[in-house]
Amino acid sequence: MDFRCEATTKQTLCAWGDPSTRAVVTFGPTFTLERAAPETHEIRDDIRKPIGPGS
Repeated sequence: MDFRCEATTKQTLCAWGDPSTRAVVTFGPTFTLERAAPETHEIRDDIRKPIGPGS
């Protein structure tokens, strides 16, 4: 998995890419890289959980 974060004066962006998912998460300017990176990992983990009956 490729995981990256970048901070600008207007926003903090974190993104990942792996064989089954790719996404970018945008945070407001008050989010630091130290705060955005773990939050993005948690979002990725939640997205990858199966949904539906029997999951």
